[in-house]
Amino acid sequence: QQLLTFARKGVVEIRPMDLSRFMRETNRMYELSIPSDITYNSVFCEQALPIRGDDTQLQQVIINLLNNARDAVAGVENPRITLRLEDFDASPAFRRRHDTRTRHFARISIEDNGCAIPDAIKARIFEPFFTTKAVGSGTGLGLAMVYGTITSHDGLIDVESASETGTAFHIYLPLQPQLELEAPAAGNAEQPVSGQGET
Repeated sequence: QQLLTFARKGVVEIRPMDLSRFMRETNRMYELSIPSDITYNSVFCEQALPIRGDDTQLQQVIINLLNNARDAVAGVENPRITLRLEDFDASPAFRRRHDTRTRHFARISIEDNGCAIPDAIKARIFEPFFTTKAVGSGTGLGLAMVYGTITSHDGLIDVESASETGTAFHIYLPLQPQLELEAPAAGNAEQPVSGQGET
């Protein structure tokens, strides 16, 4: 499935979604798994950010990049990971660099202060099967899947990495302000379910 996504031939269920609400839900699920010795911050803008996307695949992207960040800060003094969501108004220079006419994006950033990506391999990190992890601990499909998913959403991805500051992945998804978003489901989701005496 990851290879098909990279090849942009996987089944992608694109539908209107509020990226702000989606990111908060994904964050609540993930932050419980962060080791206590890592300082984890999440910073989200308050307004709704309407996009067209596949929530399952985007969730895989976020979790994948957060897991990579967690691996990168292993052994670092005062490890930090930040998940950030904001609206982004692309400058003319940004649009020229990425060859895009889209101006308004939602930007997701996953930042860590761990080991940086060496310049020698930075251009290869999105290749299928390319991995720097030890034998048996990586498939080389994670970042390839990230790249395939984001391009299938007409999005962009940037990587900044330096030994002094760590690594930041920035994902840009086109905003769709004309979309009508569903209101959050209320009521039943918060109600406890009665059992039959089970433990």
